[in-house]
Amino acid sequence: MRRYRAKLAKQRKQISEQRVLERSRRTLAEMRRREIGTAYDEEADVQGLDSMSGSDIDTQMDHTAAVTGEHSDKDSEYETVDSQEHPFTLNDTDILVEKLRLWANQHSPSHSCIGDLLKILRMWFVKLPVHSRTVLGTKTNFNLEKVAGGDYIHISIQHALPLALKHASASAEQLLQSPLKLQLNFDGVPVFGSTNYSIWPILGKVVAPVATKVFAVGVFGGKKKPHPFDDYLRALVDEFCNINADGGIFLEITNSSVPLIIHNIVCDAAARASVRNVHAFNFRYGCDRCKVRGDVIDHRMTFRDLHAEPRLDTDFDKPIESDDEEEYRIDNCILRDVGVGMVSQFPHDYMHLVCLGVVRNIATMLHTGRSNGRLTGTVVSEISEHMAECASHIPKEFQRRCRTLFESSRWKATECRQFLLYSGPVVLSNTGVSRRQYENFLYLSAAIRCLCSKALIDEFMDFVQGALQYFVDMFSEIYGQQRLVYNVHSLNHLASDAQRYGLLDNFSCFEYESFLGVVKEMRHTSESLRT
Repeated sequence: MRRYRAKLAKQRKQISEQRVLERSRRTLAEMRRREIGTAYDEEADVQGLDSMSGSDIDTQMDHTAAVTGEHSDKDSEYETVDSQEHPFTLNDTDILVEKLRLWANQHSPSHSCIGDLLKILRMWFVKLPVHSRTVLGTKTNFNLEKVAGGDYIHISIQHALPLALKHASASAEQLLQSPLKLQLNFDGVPVFGSTNYSIWPILGKVVAPVATKVFAVGVFGGKKKPHPFDDYLRALVDEFCNINADGGIFLEITNSSVPLIIHNIVCDAAARASVRNVHAFNFRYGCDRCKVRGDVIDHRMTFRDLHAEPRLDTDFDKPIESDDEEEYRIDNCILRDVGVGMVSQFPHDYMHLVCLGVVRNIATMLHTGRSNGRLTGTVVSEISEHMAECASHIPKEFQRRCRTLFESSRWKATECRQFLLYSGPVVLSNTGVSRRQYENFLYLSAAIRCLCSKALIDEFMDFVQGALQYFVDMFSEIYGQQRLVYNVHSLNHLASDAQRYGLLDNFSCFEYESFLGVVKEMRHTSESLRT
């Protein structure tokens, strides 16, 4: 009975709203007729036709409507909002639709919000779409494939890359200078907070001879990460092989095929291990740059040898059976079919390695845990006060204001970068921080500063290599050997990546993470994804 009453009340409410809407439409229609009648009166005064009566005006209006193909019925919905005669109507509704689409993409309103706005605007602009999906241009006829335990759609390089070059305003002369160098990224991002459903986009961008923004090549969605990963990568590899067989990717800008090569692949340690089909970073031989043997100390896998035998791309050409001692590789990687080096073309991403993996860990150890370098509460409070003072003077060029040490466990990567390169060396000086701790932090800050600066990277590369090794050595003495985990050990290999690919920002994940954030905000709740 209650459900019936609720349903009846809802129907009554809808009928009431419909009547109010029809009343407003009739009011607008009457206003329009009066305005048109006034316009005819003024025209008659100018031409000396003062004798024209109101009935003649109505007859003339009906004649005009018949000529222009309009409906003259007062009760007609389209009469009240005619797109050609109404003084508040755009001549071309496509302009308004494009503006609405840009507004929706920028502010990410809900679909119901866009739908309510369209209902209001359609009182004046009858040609506007009825549903928000039409305004946003949302496609519904996707060709989803069941791949690697989930759904996958391949957008293709041939479709996405030319659009990215067009938006970058690349000229034919620039594109014909050298082969296009493509950088790829693989990472997962959760879509909903109430389920474990996540998406794994294949992202890319051109880094030379011109630089483009990030674009998507394919998207995988499922309740688990892709498994096996080779099935997830197969469409990408097959398309790349076809492009190479055709002599390059055809571009309308050049009206010819331009060679395309994979420059490098950047991702975090977990995704890097999955893509390469090797054991994770906490494996006993988990370092992906050298064959150091790890030791478990205080329930942590530590890597203390800084001079172990390096890994080579050719090691992945050997049979897996020859890897018995290490058991590092799980299976062959399909990316080897397109000539990707399994070691040299997977550089360390300093966003995850340095900012989140080392700097945030140091900031947290200064005030929590049982670390040897833990500071007293008075010193931590003093440092936090200095950081709060600095935050009030942070210029707008910084994306975030760095929070205090008490919230360091929730720092974002941009906050860690700001603390490492800018505010950290200032707020840690002249406090209760020991001289050894402060100097150790300065060595890391100076080394990363050199690797991020065009003016310093070439001149101080030898200093950077020595500073990072000294930082790792002193790190174990200050904070304990149990802290020499994968992230700290991998700092020894960061300088070699910079020698090969240049500035750290050339192969960082900052831009890809920003793109994933935008993608996550564009999601639309669907019951089919939640179940």
